[in-house]
Amino acid sequence: MSSAALAVSTKASMILNVCLTFGLFIVGHQLGALVHLLIGEGGSVGFLAALILRIIPNFEFLNYASDIAFGKIVPMSLVGQLVLYTLGWVAAFLLLANALFEQRELT
Repeated sequence: MSSAALAVSTKASMILNVCLTFGLFIVGHQLGALVHLLIGEGGSVGFLAALILRIIPNFEFLNYASDIAFGKIVPMSLVGQLVLYTLGWVAAFLLLANALFEQRELT
């Protein structure tokens, strides 16, 4: 979330940054349910759902709090996948922030 907020902050005001980052947080957590509903439609709607899943990070993919609370063991292979997924999105947002910041004039 902090890398996304950093990317937005290079172009937007503080209030807009907070709103967009909070919106990304909400959409990222609800994305899984939305995509499952849209993929069942098939056709161009299913294609749009798959595209949305690639463009917006799925934060629910990282949520294993209930499993840990009930004593389930999270496999190390899954932890590795989660780390790679997170590092990929952080790198993407930092590259976007870098590209947006290079276009900005500081005079």
